[in-house]
Amino acid sequence: MLYRITRVLVVAGATSLCASLPAQTTCGIQTVAGTWAAASTGTVYATLPGSADPAPVPGAALGLVSIGFDGRFQTLLTGWGYRGKAGDLTAVGTVTVNPDCTGMLNATSPAGWKMMEQFQVLDQGNEIATIAVGGMMGVPAVWQCRWRRIAPVPLDGLTAVKNCSADMLHGTWVGVYNGVLVKSWPTAIPAGISFTGAIDYQGRLRGKFTNSVAGEVGGGEYEGAIAEVRPDCTGTWKWNFKPTSGTGFSGAGIEKFVIVNDGNEIWTMALQGPAGTPVGLGRYRKISPVPAY
Repeated sequence: MLYRITRVLVVAGATSLCASLPAQTTCGIQTVAGTWAAASTGTVYATLPGSADPAPVPGAALGLVSIGFDGRFQTLLTGWGYRGKAGDLTAVGTVTVNPDCTGMLNATSPAGWKMMEQFQVLDQGNEIATIAVGGMMGVPAVWQCRWRRIAPVPLDGLTAVKNCSADMLHGTWVGVYNGVLVKSWPTAIPAGISFTGAIDYQGRLRGKFTNSVAGEVGGGEYEGAIAEVRPDCTGTWKWNFKPTSGTGFSGAGIEKFVIVNDGNEIWTMALQGPAGTPVGLGRYRKISPVPAY
């Protein structure tokens, strides 16, 4: 009798466990269609003026990616290229998605350079990780990109698909910025910054920072303001660093940003900064809707 009861319990438990296991995900173009925040970093190997051999040059890009339900792909990005200045990195092309949630995109820019990337669909279709397999900006590259969905529908001619505003951003934030500082292209110095601060109800920025450049650490305070927030969830802000210890940064900067996760996360890329040209990406997370500074 005990054997029969035990056997029934084991079978019932196994049946319940199997019923709770999720079905294997099958992806298609409908899985990735929509509008995405895109942030990428990497190295391009370009032949610079005055040199006969390709040199490794750091790069970064930030902006929007759109994928249509017909597989058409388009970008609206701003990025640092091997020419040592920020510029638009627009491209159009097609995307194919495999049932195992891998895929390939092929795109061409108005300037004629081609982009080919393999990708993996993550988080039930809310995130995509890519790696370049055909160069970037017309030159060989080691380049990675992360996308996060911000809308379930594609951009309509690269126009707004959401109604983002500065009101989404007030609160207390923590974040980091990782990348390099370029004194003279292509020479780059590893650099990073951590932030704790707030955005108030008037769109003003204020907080503290710690920076590390080539192993030298400093810190200080910053203040600034949001310059623009567009309905498509992109924008810019400006800030000014004031050092208070060590080799703290000093000077003004401008960052482009994309609002992610319904205003609880911000991805950034510096367009201008102190102590050289910053090439890298920032990630900020809201920890409270109330400004603490």
